[in-house]
Amino acid sequence: MKTGQALILNKHYFPVGVNSHHNVFRNIASGTQAALDITYKTNDDGTPDFENIEFWSVVPTLDEWMELPVRSFDQSIGTTRGPVRLPTVVVCSSFKGIAYRKAQFPTKKNIWERDKYTCVYTGKKLSKEELSVDHVYPKSKGGQDTWDNLVTCDKQLNSDKSNKLLYETKLKLRYKPYKPKDGFKFDIYRDEWYSFLANF
Repeated sequence: MKTGQALILNKHYFPVGVNSHHNVFRNIASGTQAALDITYKTNDDGTPDFENIEFWSVVPTLDEWMELPVRSFDQSIGTTRGPVRLPTVVVCSSFKGIAYRKAQFPTKKNIWERDKYTCVYTGKKLSKEELSVDHVYPKSKGGQDTWDNLVTCDKQLNSDKSNKLLYETKLKLRYKPYKPKDGFKFDIYRDEWYSFLANF
């Protein structure tokens, strides 16, 4: 199973990087990092609203983390003790530094800025109410939250496109989405990181 990565925060909860779950579990076991147990508010359909955290707590040890229940939306791995939830965000126990002051992730805000608040399919300059982000290769079919798969899109057009592939529509990209080269840019983003990256 492809599990993605966890967001790393320094001691002051400033984002400093991402790491594989293999390394994250090793760091939690050594005590250099601790995972966050995050509870999100729910949407009307019962799904988690990753943009709104209800509460969270620091889980200081690996043994305590392994005792947490695996929720329907969690990714997990199988162990001899049963399935274990994969953490989405971890905080460093003592590291206070800021690795990259200009670090950016492919968040909605950063995608909109890269695309100059313009729909990449129509070329239309979008108002705040019209803005949305589309997965060129649909997320439901394995598309990831990466710079080269996320584009600014008119909200209504995005709804009409739904989970179709481009060849199944009449849409064409006006240019190939890309990862900006100025500053330091992380390749991937996860919805669960929203509250920690909203200002980056």
